[in-house]
Amino acid sequence: MTLDTSLSFARYLEAKRTVDDRALNARVWDRLSAELSVRAGSLDRPLQVLEIGGGVGTMVERLRYGSMLERCTYVLLDSDPDLIDSAQNRLFQNGSPEIEFVVADAFAYLENEGRDRPWDLIVANAVLDLTDLRTSIPALLQALEPGGLLYASINYDGMTTFAPAIDPELDARIERLYNAAMHSPLPDGTIPAGSHAGRELIPVIRASRGDVLEAGSSDWVVYSDRHGYHGDEEYFLRHILGFVEETLNGHPEIDHATLSDWLATRQWQIRTGELVYIAHQLDVLARPQQPE
Repeated sequence: MTLDTSLSFARYLEAKRTVDDRALNARVWDRLSAELSVRAGSLDRPLQVLEIGGGVGTMVERLRYGSMLERCTYVLLDSDPDLIDSAQNRLFQNGSPEIEFVVADAFAYLENEGRDRPWDLIVANAVLDLTDLRTSIPALLQALEPGGLLYASINYDGMTTFAPAIDPELDARIERLYNAAMHSPLPDGTIPAGSHAGRELIPVIRASRGDVLEAGSSDWVVYSDRHGYHGDEEYFLRHILGFVEETLNGHPEIDHATLSDWLATRQWQIRTGELVYIAHQLDVLARPQQPE
């Protein structure tokens, strides 16, 4: 099997919306809504919201639909200019709160242009696993106003399952190698949280002088019914397999033919609606500790 270069990351993020909609932890979401309502009522200015790794803007739409953005300024930040372009096009077409679109590295932005903004909420959806939590979490908590909120959702926690099994030993080896690759050093030499992001997040928040307000699982479960996969989730699954291929192609612990045959079988299972995909994740709502 050859890597499908036609796969679009922007379309993957759009297809992922329905997967995230089902996955996001309702208890954490409801606590976020309640806390934001209290905070908005205590301020004489609009809420200041920053989303890092905002992609194509699906979280903005989700928050707006949940009536959490009725009076706010929203900064949607991503380091990929193509994704910001897609977000602008989608959100302008669908109507939006007041949004600033920023192309930047999140932490460079917080040290410079965004340093003096009174952030009431920072949103990080499916992005913290790409960072070293020991540095990213303190930076995010320190950027918040006293009483501000950090909503960290879809934090991967080391379980990826494709069903039905092809070869249990091979399936387990592919999952192990795929997870291990997530811990490859970042350009600055630091090691990202990768497949341990979910389990490490709460301890790191506490060690960074943060209080955890709510936490819960947010597993992706993708399957078909008699009408097929939901929305554009067949495309989502194809892109997940693309990630696996891109990550493991040429890996010394799995030969090309074996990986290619495994991927071809999984693609066939998508076409027939047989494939089930599960990934374990956690959502966390936190804030900086208040002086006693």
